[in-house]
Amino acid sequence: MGGEGVDIADRIKVDDRGHAYVTGFTGSRDFPDSRDLTVPGGYHSRYGGGEQDGFLIEFSPSGRLCYGTYAGSTARALLEGLAFADSEKVLYAAGTVIRPIEKSSPKPNAKEKYGMFVMGLDTPKNCR
Repeated sequence: MGGEGVDIADRIKVDDRGHAYVTGFTGSRDFPDSRDLTVPGGYHSRYGGGEQDGFLIEFSPSGRLCYGTYAGSTARALLEGLAFADSEKVLYAAGTVIRPIEKSSPKPNAKEKYGMFVMGLDTPKNCR
């Protein structure tokens, strides 16, 4: 699972149905590698353009890729936490965003702004 860049899984959570949800970050503009897989949904279906984007993917108990989305923009983003709510109908993913103060500086430096974000996603029930 992955693309042409660096892909790092950070957290995994399994629901009552045996579906595994994985978060992390990717530097791959082709993550998940859609040459071999068809991924339904996607809050952000395209790479955001920054140094890295967060990602959230879901696998069925049989290993089928059910869902995949990027989470990011022109900043560096990382999804770092997962929690279920509402009897596991909604999945929340929390992340960190790092944005250089100087737009001309794509690399990390001492002049950066840090922030956070939370995504809430309905978990699909028809993937097996």
